[in-house]
Amino acid sequence: MNKYPAVKAALDTGFASTVAGDTALDDSVRVALNQGQAAAIVSALEKVPPSALVPVEDLRVAEEAMVEAAATLPPGRPHAR
Repeated sequence: MNKYPAVKAALDTGFASTVAGDTALDDSVRVALNQGQAAAIVSALEKVPPSALVPVEDLRVAEEAMVEAAATLPPGRPHAR
């Protein structure tokens, strides 16, 4: 997980949620990432082939966005169709 600091941080201490209704801009509301969510995020990031030449910063932004998105649809919660 050291390769993915946002995932690691969210597993270790939770992450500041900016989901609508949360007041976490001051870091007071923290949402925990579970192992399944972390595994899914890492799997998606690992599927990006090196030949795609995606800049590291873009991957970091994608990682952070997926960590935050995990708060909106935790595992086991059905999604709207």
